Amino acid sequence: MPGGIFNEAGTNSFAAGTQAKARHTGAFVWADSTQADFASSAVNQFLVRAAGGVGVNTTSTPDGGLVVNSIMHINNYDLFLRSDTDRNHGLGWYGSGKPFAAQNPDGPVLFGWVGGMLGTKGGGENWSMKWDTSGNITTRGVLNPPSDRNVKTKFTTINPRDVLDKVSALPITTWEYKDSQGTRHLGPVAQDFHAAFGLGTDDKHIATVDADGVALAAIQGLNEKLDLQVKAKEAALQSLREQNELLEKRLADLEKLVQTISQ
Repeated sequence: MPGGIFNEAGTNSFAAGTQAKARHTGAFVWADSTQADFASSAVNQFLVRAAGGVGVNTTSTPDGGLVVNSIMHINNYDLFLRSDTDRNHGLGWYGSGKPFAAQNPDGPVLFGWVGGMLGTKGGGENWSMKWDTSGNITTRGVLNPPSDRNVKTKFTTINPRDVLDKVSALPITTWEYKDSQGTRHLGPVAQDFHAAFGLGTDDKHIATVDADGVALAAIQGLNEKLDLQVKAKEAALQSLREQNELLEKRLADLEKLVQTISQ
């Protein structure tokens, strides 16, 4: 115990500050000036209580939390974070050093947001979102990107029939991602999509909001096209009805004339 008050240190342990209790072998406990016990709970622990924040390579801890002014490397171990006040949520990252694939039949996960019980390391079946090593994101719920009118600007009207024509000409194939072979997908490539519609940030990606918008516009265009076709057929049918009525009238007149002549 190099200094402080009301501290305790056991075998091969270190305690400093205020009411730091290193009660387990090999424990390191630093406690700030808060007037409350801060005690170890297991051997070989490293514990720090610092209400003003903990800084690594920095003296600034504006949020009172942990501030690391450097690159963090986590090798061969799982990083799992959760709120002590809300045990139903957490954040996890899993590296290749831990066989998470054995816990998760869907494969190794790089990042996961957990909902539900956190008693099982890795979250078990409680993953609500995961990002696997192939870049695939899987959720148990729905994606809700912002679409509020108030966050949008520079609105421009479109011609649904023009969109429909472009969709009709757009090459659509089934394919597999090179780094996720064995899983089939269906759709256009970004180069063709961007060339046809000029949407998105580049010609390497297709934003889901753009694909959805194009699909809805094409449906509107198809509805307009079908509506025009129906109206054209109705007009043609009406013309045929009028012609038929005229023929029936002429036939009736002709029958009367024949009857008059025969008499």
